[in-house]
Amino acid sequence: SFQNKRAINSFLGRVNYAYADKYLFTASYRADGSSVFGENNKWGYFPSASVAWRASEEAFLKDLDIFTDFKIRASWGVTGNQAISPYASLAQILSGANYPYYGNDETNIGFNIARAPNPNLKWETTTQTDLGLDFALFNGRLTGTVDYYVKTTRDLLLSRQLPTNTGFSSIVDNVGSTENKGVEISLGGDPFVGEFKWNTGFNISFNRSTVLELANEGKLPFRTTTGAGYG
Repeated sequence: SFQNKRAINSFLGRVNYAYADKYLFTASYRADGSSVFGENNKWGYFPSASVAWRASEEAFLKDLDIFTDFKIRASWGVTGNQAISPYASLAQILSGANYPYYGNDETNIGFNIARAPNPNLKWETTTQTDLGLDFALFNGRLTGTVDYYVKTTRDLLLSRQLPTNTGFSSIVDNVGSTENKGVEISLGGDPFVGEFKWNTGFNISFNRSTVLELANEGKLPFRTTTGAGYG
């Protein structure tokens, strides 16, 4: 059969708090269970939190009469990835491994295990920390956003090569980690308002991606045919 089915069950809780419209806080906690993972790791748990200070509400900035908005913020959170095919954590049995029946030319239909199971297969997780600044000047005529982020992805869902003596070529596993660091800058403005309007915007971003860890494997045995012998 080529039919398949996948299911996910999620729970989410979130708390928001604001004091004097200047100090902002948000926290959330999410639990996701997915059928695509191994029987030992169906569930993943993903917290997040963010804080912000709207400094433009403070008297020392209001007196300047320049900033319509000026906010400093910071956030941290974890998200999960389940983008793999259903049943990737289970053994796969295929037909075609036929064998002689009673020692003559007749064959009996046989089956073999074509894919190794991985009951410990779990969620790929990404942890991101972000520091940001939002501002608006001159009654919103000039606006901008600056963000610096660090994003680390662990337990990547990849196919890992196996030694040939296991009887399998590969297995879907949690392999290695990567990191992305970057800065994003966005500026916008309304140079002219009224009957003649002019809106303009500018954005630029920088990102550096690094592989932190690969599969922790020893040398894999292999054989190639070279002429009459083996090398």
